[in-house]
Amino acid sequence: MGVAVFAPGRIARPTFRFSLSGMGLVFGVTVAALALVLVSLAGSLLASISTGAALGGFSLDNYARLLRDSRLPRVTVQTLELGLGSALVMLAFAFPLAWLLGRTDFRWKRLLFTLLTAKLAVPGFITAMAYVWLLNPTAGILNRMLVAP
Repeated sequence: MGVAVFAPGRIARPTFRFSLSGMGLVFGVTVAALALVLVSLAGSLLASISTGAALGGFSLDNYARLLRDSRLPRVTVQTLELGLGSALVMLAFAFPLAWLLGRTDFRWKRLLFTLLTAKLAVPGFITAMAYVWLLNPTAGILNRMLVAP
């Protein structure tokens, strides 16, 4: 909001200016990224309930087949172990870094903070999807470029 200057006999009106700098730009990029994630999730959900390659029929048979699979308990346990192990490794790195940033005043503190914050700009889900799109064995962009037609 702009500053209103008062003059005798004139009505002061506030001036409004919209700027894409600062928080407005961050908000816009965040909304766009969230929209892309939601479109990807909706596509995955739609594909999971479709009956064939085309989106003609819908059924929950895919989920029933998943729940009947004898490998599901083993895969679930392995997934939980991987998640817990990843969290412990990240904690082993994050705790000392947080202590350095919060309790000390070392020379490269601003650089370290900037590098750690930059990693937050690209969510892990987006990074994982990028690897899937690039390295998928059947339809990945890199695999298509490397394999002769």
